[in-house]
This record gives sequence, C-alpha cells and structure tokens, in this order.
Amino acid sequence: MEYIRRVEDRAGGGLDQEGAELAIRATLATLAERISAKEASDLAAQLPKELKPALRRRGAGPGTFDIDEFVRRVADREELTPSEAFDHVRAVTNVLAEAVTGHELEDVRATLPDEFATLFQPPAAVNWPDAHAHRPHP
Repeated sequence: MEYIRRVEDRAGGGLDQEGAELAIRATLATLAERISAKEASDLAAQLPKELKPALRRRGAGPGTFDIDEFVRRVADREELTPSEAFDHVRAVTNVLAEAVTGHELEDVRATLPDEFATLFQPPAAVNWPDAHAHRPHP
C-alpha cells in the first residue's frame, strides 16, 4: 500500500513494511484516543480500509492528555523509546497530511493544543538525503 511505503521512506532509522504498519496503527490509535469520535470517524473515512480500524474510538469521550503522554502511548504500542516513537509519529502525520483532502486534518489539529503542532511537522529524515548531498565529507 502506498501509504505504508511513504511512511517507511519518511521515518528515520529505515522502517520496514511491518514497522511502518505498526507505527501507523499506533499513531492513529493514540490519535483516536485524543480526538472526538466524530473527528476520528471523519478522518477514517479518507483512509484506506486497512487503516480505518486504528481510528475506531474505544472508551468515552476524547482524552485530555498532553503531547508527552501521546508520544509515550505510541512508544508503548510500538515498544520503542519515546524519541523513536516521536520520529514515527511525525512520519505518519506527514503522510496523513498528504493523504487527507479538504479541511479534515485541519479540523483535527484545531481540536488539539498548540503543543501538538510539532507532531505535524515533517520528520528530520525527510530532508536528510538532500541536506547530506550538499555537505562534503572531510
């Protein structure tokens, strides 16, 4: 699936297909815990059918946890360190921004505190090949 391949390419540390799928599911499941059921449903409507279940709401209304807790939950789901999970979240949300049309992702982002904006920035690995190509080796 194209979505998975793009996450593989963007995550630092060279994710394989299985790792990218886990990163996507962990990120989307955690996002579903943080946003309303309606927002999760609207977002899921634009994703490939294989990814929709990850956005299914479990439990009561949206959670109010902060960005550190968000990353910790993703890290727990992926069994990684928070810094590795942070990079994966950014890869997933970067691809999500390209895959979702209209204002859907902006609607989701608007429901999150400002501190979450950093999760929607491109991961460092996105620009690495270009930046590396311009630096001569000593």
